Amino acid sequence: MAVQRTHAEISTSYFFTFTCYKWLPLFEKTNLFDDIYEWFDLLKKEENFILGYVIMANHLHALIRLSNHSRTINRLIAEGKRFRAYEIIKRLKKLKHYELLGNLEDGVNNIEKKKGSIHKVFEVSFDCKECRTTKFI
Repeated sequence: MAVQRTHAEISTSYFFTFTCYKWLPLFEKTNLFDDIYEWFDLLKKEENFILGYVIMANHLHALIRLSNHSRTINRLIAEGKRFRAYEIIKRLKKLKHYELLGNLEDGVNNIEKKKGSIHKVFEVSFDCKECRTTKFI
């Protein structure tokens, strides 16, 4: 079961990671890199700073500095995962990756189905650490 923790600090830096469902290489299969860069551009327009990142085939690491009027990191990641999920599903359909889509459908439990979920694209939680020292960064 995922442990969910609210990170309420703004005007601080965070290192975060989120992962595709079952570590499937969804970023690579859908060539999602451009979409992730667009998300980063949106975060920058909101006066946040992307200090560094690594996009892997199945997960993303990033270091972000939130502005003093930013939404919480939890909110930014939740929205980022949601919209990346929509784009991944759209691209998988376009690429006719039906077996992979079926695997993502099988990942949705009954409670999630009742809420309207069709595909499980990401692991439920994400890892996030506040960067308080230069040594940590």
